[in-house]
Amino acid sequence: MFPWLLQHVWMIAILALTLGVLSLILGLTAWVRANALARRLKRWRAIHVSADLEEVYAQTLDEVGRLKGRIETLNTAMEHMQQRLQSKVNTVSILRYNAFANMGSDLSFSLAML
Repeated sequence: MFPWLLQHVWMIAILALTLGVLSLILGLTAWVRANALARRLKRWRAIHVSADLEEVYAQTLDEVGRLKGRIETLNTAMEHMQQRLQSKVNTVSILRYNAFANMGSDLSFSLAML
């Protein structure tokens, strides 16, 4: 047959074994990825089995519009509260003292609101 083939049989066997192992690894990787993709597709179909994508899109847009309106309302309320906060009394202090030195005790007081 081929005399050079008989001399290099061990090299051909190692090459074949290496290619086989590499093919096995690539096959297993492809199988794992295909299963993961199939699980994701199955989960998505379970959620959206009866949903029309255009209807879901329209509902999403409506909900976003409602949320934007709610955010505007909350922003207006927050601005109103900030304006009221500017005019509130920050510091309240009460000082008790004896108005008449010779009579009674500290029954008089002064109230300071800043």
